[in-house]
Amino acid sequence: MAVSTNTYERACNGAYTRTFARTYALFFRQNHDRAHPWGIGVVLCFTLMLMNIAPVGASAKCAAANPSSVSDVYECVATASVSLHNNVNPFINTQKAQCLNLKMVYANVLQQHGVARDKVNEKLPTCEVFAKVLLDLNGEPPFWQSCLGYDGSAEHMVKCLTGMATQANSKHKRQLQMLNNCGVAGMMYESILLSLDDTNSMSMPSNYKRPDCDTFLAKLEASQDSVEASPCADFSENNINAHARRCLLSDQRIKQMSPTLTCQTMRQLYQSKLIQTYGKIPEGFRLLACSVLNPIIEEAQALR
Repeated sequence: MAVSTNTYERACNGAYTRTFARTYALFFRQNHDRAHPWGIGVVLCFTLMLMNIAPVGASAKCAAANPSSVSDVYECVATASVSLHNNVNPFINTQKAQCLNLKMVYANVLQQHGVARDKVNEKLPTCEVFAKVLLDLNGEPPFWQSCLGYDGSAEHMVKCLTGMATQANSKHKRQLQMLNNCGVAGMMYESILLSLDDTNSMSMPSNYKRPDCDTFLAKLEASQDSVEASPCADFSENNINAHARRCLLSDQRIKQMSPTLTCQTMRQLYQSKLIQTYGKIPEGFRLLACSVLNPIIEEAQALR
């Protein structure tokens, strides 16, 4: 069921003009049969408000720009202006902007300069074009450039997330280590793929399937010296006893806690560490008998 333009206007109420809200509605309604929650509008309107976007009086170069031409889009980005704020260029804060944000601003610029609502989508550049424009404009690629060219592989997921972590800030080693959690890594990956959707419907790639966790972790560790191997990866129901021992004894806290550990506590800790690695309990998991866990407690005590 389609959502009316008024739904998006309510989401943006108090932040932007009706014209912008209608541009948003146009931008996210695909063939009038796919609707997105109005709450997304609130988030995006707030994001754009942080970027100081207001009704735009844009250069004629934007309306005439060929969306596949890097030079045309560059000229639009370089010459657009905000009429209510001393003609400030609305693309001034592009270093940390996601491609989706840039498209929203560009769509607003186009419509403010007279491009018909039903023609806006076909005038929007792809994320690949925006990446080249930002490289020319800022002297460095956008942080999401490494995520372009989705091909469904674990290698792409690794390249995307490690590239973003490296590009984003100087503390990337800490961010890289966070990727050892497949649940966190998967959510980050899917979020950025949504923002790079060139169908302008905030959809995942039609052939998307989250890469296997163990494959991803192996590729991640092979590509980054700063990423420590995950001792709780490579879970298999056929070697669960040995896996539990390796996983649990890798945690220094368990050795310190050993005098107070019980079989039940170890069960809980093992499940927690599996979730930390995989984002969920992997298939094939079963509760381990105390006859398996008690010797691990004794070994932890001996290692104190």
